[in-house]
Amino acid sequence: MVGLVGSYLSRRGDLVVSLIVTGVVAIAFQPLRERVQRFVNRLMYGERDDPYLAISKLGRTLASSLRAEAVLPAAVETIGRTLTLQYAAVTESGEAAQIAAYGTPKGDVLVLPLIHQGVPIGELRLAPRPGERLRPRDERLIADLAPQVAAAVHSVAISRELQSARRRMAHLRAEERRRIRRDLHDGLGPSLAGLTFTLDAVRNLAESDLERADELLASATGQVQTMIGDVRRLIYGLRPPALDELGLMASLQGLASREASRETRVQIESPDTLPPLGAAVEVATYRIVQEALTNVARHARARTCTVRLSLEPAGLALEIRDDGRGFSERGIGVGLQAMRERAVELGGSCEITSIPGSGTTVSVSLPRDGEIEA
Repeated sequence: MVGLVGSYLSRRGDLVVSLIVTGVVAIAFQPLRERVQRFVNRLMYGERDDPYLAISKLGRTLASSLRAEAVLPAAVETIGRTLTLQYAAVTESGEAAQIAAYGTPKGDVLVLPLIHQGVPIGELRLAPRPGERLRPRDERLIADLAPQVAAAVHSVAISRELQSARRRMAHLRAEERRRIRRDLHDGLGPSLAGLTFTLDAVRNLAESDLERADELLASATGQVQTMIGDVRRLIYGLRPPALDELGLMASLQGLASREASRETRVQIESPDTLPPLGAAVEVATYRIVQEALTNVARHARARTCTVRLSLEPAGLALEIRDDGRGFSERGIGVGLQAMRERAVELGGSCEITSIPGSGTTVSVSLPRDGEIEA
């Protein structure tokens, strides 16, 4: 435009006017040229030339109220559309298949590792449109986007684990309620009904056959004692009475004494005093130690087993270590899984490490005042 105007005016012979008008045209056309340039760039390269806009758009996508399963598909679609790519995908570490993808790869694929808090958790795979190449500044922009994607992958993985743990806990809670219902229905219920019949018979025989009535009363006394035992067993299943009567440390010492044998020596190591702990934390600690010692007695063939409690800023640390025969990862059964779920339910963690022939270590971390999630 400037060249055409300048050429037209120069043919008219007035050089000064030609220069002035040409300058005015150049200044007036510059904003239009910039707008056209931005339009062409956005059409060809998306938001690659505006890193702030690309990052903020991805941030808004991740911050939106999406379901966990929709976060990563929305994130890769946002990256693909924003940067005008042919293909964008995310994979998790240890998985060959992609977990979220946009488009279909054609040609070379750029692979960036996704690292969250120093731990590799997956890969971000990108491919430009056919005939295009990613410029160095495009790759720098993608590298700036990768941490946000890594955080999203980590969050989704944690969300899936949490949902899975909640499902397992709901299943365990339902099984526990079923067990209590069965014990009440099949044990305590019939016993109470039988006791009622016995007392009715005693009342009918009270005037005519005192000897027979006395025998029935003795039988009723035995039934009542049996029911008391059933009730105590149900109460123990909900919360061991020893925790209220003796406290956590004395209860664990009692467990160690019962599980110890000539083949296996069990010892408890702990601080002289423990601060007040939540009721749920005490029950979880007791049950985890109980399950661990039961496994040692049944399967480990260990010479020694040490239960160590210590206080940490985050809460209570529990370690159960034995020198038994250990097991492979496939050896983790229902009991060990239940130990993990008890800890996770309270917001803690439980790590089980075992090497065949070298023993097993259960490391548990629990908050001081854990509350069971509904």
